Amino acid sequence: MNENEIVNENVAVQNDEAGQARDIVQDDGNVQDDECVQEHSDASDTGLKAEAADVHAEAAHTDGVHAEDMPAEAVHANYVQAEDFYLELADYAAEGWRLCQYTKALVGKVLNPQIQKRGMNQVKRFDKHSAASLEKLGIEVLDFAGEVYNTGLPVYPINLEDFEAEDQLRVEVTLEPTIKKLNSAEILKKGSVVVGRINNEVLCGH
Repeated sequence: MNENEIVNENVAVQNDEAGQARDIVQDDGNVQDDECVQEHSDASDTGLKAEAADVHAEAAHTDGVHAEDMPAEAVHANYVQAEDFYLELADYAAEGWRLCQYTKALVGKVLNPQIQKRGMNQVKRFDKHSAASLEKLGIEVLDFAGEVYNTGLPVYPINLEDFEAEDQLRVEVTLEPTIKKLNSAEILKKGSVVVGRINNEVLCGH
């Protein structure tokens, strides 16, 4: 073998070794890339799982908050807000009742029977739908007209001082209704009434 052939053979060997080295490096690079991708994927999955766990824990904490776990100021504020709502609603219900009674009185004075009937039907419709709406809101409107009066009745008799303690009285006219919470004994607004003697007609007869 001459010198040129030896040189060419050495060059070929070196080229083969270089090619193998490149393949090894490339394979290592691919393996590293795959490992990096896998690590990134694992990290992402771990992060998503951790985030989901945090959200679940936060939701569970929020859903599990009870009044006893809330600050006293927050509980008081919520209570006051709810009570204010009921009181405002009670005023609204009372004013609506008064307007309805006034309308009834006006319609009753209408001479045209057809117009009077139509007006009364509208008032009855308002009464029905108003009572249903207030009931859904937990409010009840009470009219004690015609009932026997006693000190336990949740009303203010504006003319009570006109009678003696032994007089038997009844509610003759309701000026303003009593408003209470539905299915509860809690009175939101006492009504105003005019009372009269039950035996008034008998006394007048004598």
